[in-house]
Amino acid sequence: MLPLRGRTDLKIGLVLVLNPTPRTAPLLFAGRLVEGLDAAARLGCDGVELNILDPQEVDGGDLQRMLRARGLGVCTLATGQAFGRHGLSLASSDPDVRRRTMLRLQAHARLAERVGSGVTVGLIRGMLGGDAAEQEAGRQRILEGMREFATFAAQLGVRVYLEPLNRYECNNVASLPEGLQLIHEIGVDNVYLLADTFHMNIEDVDMAANLRAAGGRLGYVHLADSNRQAPGSGHTDFAPILAALRDIGYSGYLSAEIQPVPDDLLAAERFVRFCRDRV
Repeated sequence: MLPLRGRTDLKIGLVLVLNPTPRTAPLLFAGRLVEGLDAAARLGCDGVELNILDPQEVDGGDLQRMLRARGLGVCTLATGQAFGRHGLSLASSDPDVRRRTMLRLQAHARLAERVGSGVTVGLIRGMLGGDAAEQEAGRQRILEGMREFATFAAQLGVRVYLEPLNRYECNNVASLPEGLQLIHEIGVDNVYLLADTFHMNIEDVDMAANLRAAGGRLGYVHLADSNRQAPGSGHTDFAPILAALRDIGYSGYLSAEIQPVPDDLLAAERFVRFCRDRV
């Protein structure tokens, strides 16, 4: 395995999804887990992020064996499909929806404990609706739900990654500063930021400065270009971003949440090549 320009503290990951998705989704090897794991191992990746709709439908033992056989770790378990496909949301005004959302997140945390990963909270935090008062009530439900889930995950030794999402996909917590503010309000030590350069390109005026401001609260990074393809395919200037990560001593995963363009394998190869050449 080639080092990242001599850096031994950073790791490379591919973002895979267990369930079939539209081809435009920024996820690789959708519904083809074994193929995706084989590609990650063959390309010399250190781990994979797994998008899982319902962890209770996943055999944790089988998953561990597949990962171990290929020498792969797990960066995090992503939860966003539960919002898009099952309508689960921490912001919901319906107590039953919030209850089922918490049960789903807790199932993710139990699987994360087993495979040694974190859990990402992105779209599953939900959308804010109504007038200003209703939106503030929804934000408070997100805050309370995040605090409850983070406390549960902390008891299992599992990190929680809060992912800011651009305004066209979610109407709350769009930028890194907004994510840091929510983390401060949650007040549980195992909550960290997930910085995704695709979303940051839209919402963060100075990406490098905001990464530096995140400092030790930055727990995980998605590298994707402005067009949601592998870095080098769009107009994002990654030099100051990578310099900022070096400056704050970031030592986690750099993962590819990118569109499978022109296809899954070539997209993954381009991502890994970029990381080997530039990081």
